[in-house]
Parts: sequence; structure tokens; C-alpha cells
Amino acid sequence: MPDNPPESASDQALHLKIEQLEAQLREKDAECQKLAEANRELQQEVESHEKFLHTLLDNFPGGCAIYRPVSDQSGDSYMRWEFLSKEIPQTFHRSWDDPEYVEYQKHHVTTFDWRPYFGELTDAVMDRLRDRLDASKPLDQARNVFRAPMLKKDGSQFWVDVIGYAIEYKGRRWSLGYAQDVTEQVETQAALEEANRQLQTSEARFRQLIDEAIQGVIISEENSGPLYVNQRMLELQGYGSLEEYQTVPPERRIVEEDLRAANERMAKRLRGETVSERNRVRMIKKSGQVFWVEVHSHVIEWEGKFVNQHNVIDVDAEVRSRQELEAAHQGLQTSEARFRQLIDEAVQG
Repeated sequence: MPDNPPESASDQALHLKIEQLEAQLREKDAECQKLAEANRELQQEVESHEKFLHTLLDNFPGGCAIYRPVSDQSGDSYMRWEFLSKEIPQTFHRSWDDPEYVEYQKHHVTTFDWRPYFGELTDAVMDRLRDRLDASKPLDQARNVFRAPMLKKDGSQFWVDVIGYAIEYKGRRWSLGYAQDVTEQVETQAALEEANRQLQTSEARFRQLIDEAIQGVIISEENSGPLYVNQRMLELQGYGSLEEYQTVPPERRIVEEDLRAANERMAKRLRGETVSERNRVRMIKKSGQVFWVEVHSHVIEWEGKFVNQHNVIDVDAEVRSRQELEAAHQGLQTSEARFRQLIDEAVQG
């Protein structure tokens, strides 16, 4: 066979160009393979991070979801859930057998009407969500915290605390929401507020009864001045106000000997010891006049603490009449004794 004719310079240049292009293609192919491998690794890392995030949210003591609002052609808004934690149906008083949750289990995404969950509050909740997803806001400032009533399937109400954040998820801004059923806490707080309201009403009525009482009333605690005195007590001792009464030392309101005995009885009563609840005491008016009162004392709860309530009755006229009667009787006995002595002396004489 004859030898191949030698290549022309143009053929040689063409072959060289082809070899260069093939080398470049091999380099590009190697780069593409590297990029594809890096993309696979990045995708695996993203999936790993998402899996970690989902696991983390699944273990929260409440329901967590990743979601955003969407609108159809008519402009109606719906909620699109991209991730639901395992506690979400229970938190919202729903079941995994409900249609929106069945769809999520099949497709790992679900879009549904939010109104059966929030009723009349749906638009307000959606506005909060859109505000959170506003792209002009930095992520660290896109946060909402609120307490709201939600609806069960039967239409009855329950309460949730919601904390919502904006996050970057799968290349878009989504809302990460955490919800916890706080119905028991809300109902307990409402019951406590009602109990406090009733207590305040009861205390107001109690104070009114005390103020209108015909007896003097003093509320006091051990080692402290009077916490409260009613108008009748102020009148009995001649003071114009509680504030004035509280500035007067106790030894200027009660005879010192009776004051010591009263303090001992009050301390024993607060310790639970049995003491007389009815005692007569000498009190001192603002003018300095001493007068007798009968004090009926017992322990009550006043503004969250145990104190002594003293009901004070003015018995000064009674005591003085008795003292006068006893003095007259003593004088009569003395006169009788003197008379008998005179008779005896006359007979003997």
C-alpha cells in the first residue's frame, strides 16, 4: 500500500485545534463533575441541616411549623405549611386524620384555609404573618409574640401563645412558628382575677360594715401600730383621721398597765393560744380623759395576713355607775357598822 500523504500545514493546525478543544472539554467536564459533587455535598448538608432542624422542632414542648401565606387567583388567602412538628395536631386540637394533615403526610406540604382555626381573628393573624415576612425587615427584627384564642373543630375556644420568627428556608423567607396551648393557664388566671375581684368586693363591703358599725373597731398586728380604725373609734377617742390616730404612741391611747396586758393577750392569740376574747380596758381620749371600754378581740385575715380585730364598746358610764354603787354600798356598810358600834356602846353604858 502506498504511504499516506503527508498532512498539510492547515490539516496539522486543525488537528491541533481539535486536540486543544478536546482537552478543554475534558477540563470542563472535570470541573462540572467537581461542581456536581460539591452540589451533592451541599445538598446533603442542607438536607442534614433540615433534618436536624426538623428533629429539633419535633422535640419542642408544643407545636412548631414552617409556613407562609399564599393566595389563589381570586385573591383568597390560604396557609401553606412546609413542615409540621409531630405535636401540631394535638396543640391545635386536631388529628393526623384530618384532611390537611393527611395531605401533609402524603406530600410533605399542605395548603388549606386558616379560618376554621382562627375564625374572626384570621385576617389579623395573617397581617401579623405578612409583616413578619416583609423582605425589607432584617431577620432578627421580624418577630411576633402574641396570645390568641383559637377554635377547635367543634367551634369551642382554646388559647395559645404564639412566637413567630422569619427564617431563610430553602432559598425563601418563611415563618417559623411555635405555639403552645395555654388554655389552663388562661382559665386559671381568669379564675384568679375573678376571685380577687370578689375578694375586693367582699373587703369593700366589710370595710363599709365596719365604718358604719355603732361599735369602735381597731385592726392591729403584733409589734405594729393600728392598721385601721373605723369612724366610731375615732369619735370615741376624739381623733379626726386614721393618719392622726396612727401617729399617736399606744401609751397615749391606752393606760400603760392595760396596754401591757393587751399586748400579751394579742401575742398569745396570734400564736394560737387560748385567751379571753372579752376584756375591759382603760383608754385615753385625745384630751387626756381616761374612760372604760369593753374589748372583744379575735384573729382575722386582713389583706393577706393574720391580724387582731378589736370591737370596742364604750362602757364608761356603766363602770362608773357600778363604781359609784359599790362606793355607796361600801359607805352604807361602814355606816351600818358605825351605827351598830354606837348601839353596842350605849347598851353597855
